[in-house]
Amino acid sequence: MLRSLCGHIGRIPIKTLSSPTGFLLTRRFTSQPTGNMASAWKRATSDVIDFGIGQPSKNLLPMDLISDAVSDVAKRCRNDTFDVRDVLQYGDNSGQAPVLESIAKWLSKEYESDVSADRLFLTNGSSSALEIVCATLTQPGDLVLIEDPTYFLALSVFNDHSLRCLPVPADHNGLDLEALEDILDQNPEVKFIYTIPSYGNPSSSTMPLSARKKFAAILEKRKLLAVTDDVYQSLYFPTPTGVSQKPPSVMSSICPDWCISLGSFSKLLAPGLRFGWVQSPERVHSAIQNRGYVNSGGGLHPFAGAIVYSLVESGRFDVHLDALRKTLGERKGAMCEALRVGLAGTDVTFTDSDGGYFVWLTCPGRDMTALMVDCKEAGVSYTPGSKASVDGKAHGHCARLSFAYYNIDEIQLGIDRLCTVLKKQT
Repeated sequence: MLRSLCGHIGRIPIKTLSSPTGFLLTRRFTSQPTGNMASAWKRATSDVIDFGIGQPSKNLLPMDLISDAVSDVAKRCRNDTFDVRDVLQYGDNSGQAPVLESIAKWLSKEYESDVSADRLFLTNGSSSALEIVCATLTQPGDLVLIEDPTYFLALSVFNDHSLRCLPVPADHNGLDLEALEDILDQNPEVKFIYTIPSYGNPSSSTMPLSARKKFAAILEKRKLLAVTDDVYQSLYFPTPTGVSQKPPSVMSSICPDWCISLGSFSKLLAPGLRFGWVQSPERVHSAIQNRGYVNSGGGLHPFAGAIVYSLVESGRFDVHLDALRKTLGERKGAMCEALRVGLAGTDVTFTDSDGGYFVWLTCPGRDMTALMVDCKEAGVSYTPGSKASVDGKAHGHCARLSFAYYNIDEIQLGIDRLCTVLKKQT
């Protein structure tokens, strides 16, 4: 049954794929990639301002809120809707019903589209969500399409499952849909396509609503699943007038039968909670919640779910999220202004998104991997663009800068150091 979930049946032999330009697209990680979460702490404690750290700063972690929520869960045996003691049991496979209902209600308001609790599966964050989707839908050798540039650590998840990855070019408007159609014509065996439609990592691109509707039509026509990484969907920033402009509707609301949406509270609340969700069509949801290790272990994180439930139901999460958006927007503004001033008169360009975590720097004629040596000597670092490419070779003249980890003074200092190095290369 699982083999038919994507609309395709049959085992696909492993083979080497080449793009029209001849790049090898089967990427192997022989060791743990640098720049992962485990190494971020070591990098953060050095004297180098490392814009490669894609996580919130300590002062953005709402310790008081979480402490109050933990006390609420621990001290009360019962609240209005469910027995809090249940969160110390294994838990229902998809998650505790009150938690699912609470998150579905919050998502429905946030997405301005109905989200059903019985289509949600609670996970240990978005990486856990991607892992379980791959385990449910694929077998070794299957072909998946990846938005390029992409979230580089997602590539290691696909590699763990021995999947063949073929890039689909993307720009500031997201996926190149004409290129996608051409690739699908040549590769009808594709299992799914992975994309980050809103405030993408690393490019900060957002797919317009018109493009999302065209994308949905392609998925429906091809009977192809899309896995949309929507972790930044709710991180839109207020304008100078204080009004926030939300990104277009999530793909799961436009094309619910062919879209699997991954979400997480890691960027919205705290990464250490390890709490996220998969929103998927019924056939996929049923397969996920009936996997062996889920049947054996039950719900993936009942206690974290109770913490989130307490914060969402009290309304304190929304207050926190509004403040977080404001702070991140200010940090993004400081980074972009420092880049404008520091790079004036050069050929370097950068994105200025109204949400997310990142600025995407484009530096024509420069090798941004090689340039990291000079940058680190100057006291600044970043994620080189080549790490975000499916083949490990493209986007070598680009860099991903995160504005989430440092305060405004540190951001300005780091950008000043970076611009000094870049201007020496002109």
